[in-house]
Amino acid sequence: MFSVDMTHLKVKKTPRHINEKLPKGNAHYSVRDIYLVPEAVEIIKNAHEINPDGEYLFMCHGRTINNDTFNERLRKYCNDAGVPYKSSHKLRLTVASTLKAAGVETAYLQKALGHSNRAMTEHYINETVEEPKNIEDQLMNALSIC
Repeated sequence: MFSVDMTHLKVKKTPRHINEKLPKGNAHYSVRDIYLVPEAVEIIKNAHEINPDGEYLFMCHGRTINNDTFNERLRKYCNDAGVPYKSSHKLRLTVASTLKAAGVETAYLQKALGHSNRAMTEHYINETVEEPKNIEDQLMNALSIC
């Protein structure tokens, strides 16, 4: 279940019910806060107006939507808007990489992404490495035998 904190612009995901299907990996790590930009808050408000009594934010015919359904809808909406489609997985990768490039610590990204280990988080991060000046000289100095 989700609750929206409009003051701090975040969605809190509460622990799952016993009868729900648990996510892949460690279920404890899937309980996390998701910080939102103001535009996302507006989308959530609109979704809640469409389904005010729903237990979950995005539902279809009284059931939660799975990743495939989400990605199908996302593809349709991207096509309608003339925006290049990226799957939910690629969106997570892009956000993680962008935050890492902006200086956010990997440990925080691990928590925010709901990963139980650092290696999984590092898999999501595409770090760009700028070639330092005089790299050849640095390599030769580091590898030279004195």
